[in-house]
Amino acid sequence: MDKQTGDFLLKKGKKYKKWSEQMLVNPFYWVENGKPYYVVVYLAGGKSVASGFFSTEDGEVKEDALRAHPKLSIFSELSTNIFNIGEERAAVGTGYFIDLLAIPFHSDDQQAAKGRDIFAELLKYQQDFIAMMKEFTDYYDNDVLIRGKLEESDIQKVQETAITLQLLQYRIGTTVQNHAEGLQKFEDYLKTREEWKKLKKDSQSFIKGILSRMGQAKKELDALNIIVDENPDKMFQLNYDHMIKKIADANESQRNHIRYPK
Repeated sequence: MDKQTGDFLLKKGKKYKKWSEQMLVNPFYWVENGKPYYVVVYLAGGKSVASGFFSTEDGEVKEDALRAHPKLSIFSELSTNIFNIGEERAAVGTGYFIDLLAIPFHSDDQQAAKGRDIFAELLKYQQDFIAMMKEFTDYYDNDVLIRGKLEESDIQKVQETAITLQLLQYRIGTTVQNHAEGLQKFEDYLKTREEWKKLKKDSQSFIKGILSRMGQAKKELDALNIIVDENPDKMFQLNYDHMIKKIADANESQRNHIRYPK
């Protein structure tokens, strides 16, 4: 969305703004009956308190805006969640894993060996996480933001990506929680190797850093509220359906805070 369009929409939205609020306009739109609808978000204390649905054309229609609302809300909220979840975790480079796994392993300690296998599994999860975030960021920046117009396929993609990342986050968390002792044994072994002394301090403290935040990680894991099933496909669908219901309930509640059109 160019600056001229953004300024035009914010000017429209300003009529419904309270003096203490800030505004932002999302850079994508949904078309209903040939008219593009953008959402202007009203913020108080940095939090969304209301919204308005405005077009670059005159004559917004309430019924059309209400149909555009869930599409715009879903894409905005979930894409924000994806970046909030993904950017911090994806910033952890795979080099830490690779440095430690590169140290030759010669030990009969089965727990240490298991810990090494688990650490290699965590590397694979991290590689998957980084790849997914790279793909989604490229899609968002170089596709969605350029064309601006959202389609049903975009809604489907953002929903599937959000759940996939949540489930990957869950796997990482449960893997660490369930195998903390093995990971500690693996680190203990690494400390006996001459190669350990040559590592940078960040690499030396990497496993310790993971294990030191077990309590916080457990809270984050519980907060995900994942529905567990032995069948991966069924587990995905159960959590996907649960997310759709939560979004529908939230959208219904948000309708009470739509300021325009009335």
